[in-house]
Amino acid sequence: MNSPSYSSWENVQSVGCSISLTPPIVMLTVNDYLDGLHCLHEAQKVNATTEEIISKLRLYLEDKVGGQQILNTILTLIKREKVIDFSNNKEFNYCTSLLPLFMIMSDSSTSIPISIKYGSTTYHMHLDNQADLPKSEQFNMIANHIHIPSDRLKLIYRGKRFTKDNWHDLPLISNMNFLSIGEQNEDETDIDTKDIECIMHQMKIDRNTAIKALKLYPNMSLIDIRENLSLFDDAFSIHRQIPEFQIDSTTAKQLIERINNAKHPLILVAYIDDRPVGYLMGHERYSSFYIWLVGVHPKHRRQGILVQLMNRLEQWAMKENYSSLLVKTRNSFKSMLLFLISHEFKLIDMDKRQSVGTHRLILEKKLIIPQQSSSI
Repeated sequence: MNSPSYSSWENVQSVGCSISLTPPIVMLTVNDYLDGLHCLHEAQKVNATTEEIISKLRLYLEDKVGGQQILNTILTLIKREKVIDFSNNKEFNYCTSLLPLFMIMSDSSTSIPISIKYGSTTYHMHLDNQADLPKSEQFNMIANHIHIPSDRLKLIYRGKRFTKDNWHDLPLISNMNFLSIGEQNEDETDIDTKDIECIMHQMKIDRNTAIKALKLYPNMSLIDIRENLSLFDDAFSIHRQIPEFQIDSTTAKQLIERINNAKHPLILVAYIDDRPVGYLMGHERYSSFYIWLVGVHPKHRRQGILVQLMNRLEQWAMKENYSSLLVKTRNSFKSMLLFLISHEFKLIDMDKRQSVGTHRLILEKKLIIPQQSSSI
């Protein structure tokens, strides 16, 4: 076979112009192309991986000829027009063996296959890799595919961490495998968006936490929580209807005297349609905030009311610079014990009584007080 003559640049340029949808080559010469193959040949000598070879070729060509569009032109010339013929070249064997790498890169010009592992699940996707696509948008595509917000997503590749801030530093090649770190978005299927946003606003929590709460308590009611010592009568009206407190003979007068004489007292009452359905009373004790009485009307339990009361209490306590919450409950109140333990309360002591069921268990929850920034 006769090798085409490359004595003048016009030969290559004229072929480039004859191809439809392919822009003329204005910077690349055949020698540049051969130099690129030589660069790959040197990479093979040191046992570079296929990924490293492709990455090296991409960097060389994009630096040499100025972009992905020119690279596509080169590939078109090779595959369709056979402009470059190595049949009489001493490097024919390794040059032709490298041509499949160009084919891989050609397929990668618009999308590349990658894998992302999250926990025990591996996600596969074809990532849009067009030259004019912003890298930030490309990172968002990955985040959306694996359901992790882009601002919380970290991708690990060969020991290096990539976020939306440094994603542009990573040369992408086919079949890259990433390890992902970040909290996935909760599935919002069958949950009303308005309910999520309302819970977020009322409980001052993020979207994921609100969705988890609505899943845990599917009948969660959207309530109004009020804070005032003058709400004692409403709180006591609920207290009298709590079955667990029927054995307590404490009168309203005794309760109000104690709350009025306590240090830093607090009364919270939860309302649905202006009707009191839950309450919490407490005061300072041993430098912690002590939850003295708390309850929800039996007809309104398992609606997330206690969760919202406790969340409101935590916000208040942290604002008042309390580092922990204390609560004492009977050993026989299993539902309350399970609730407290599931909300990070730890058993720290026990007040033994005549029977096991009447033992008082003392639990504590540590609070993380946000540090206030100081101006210098």
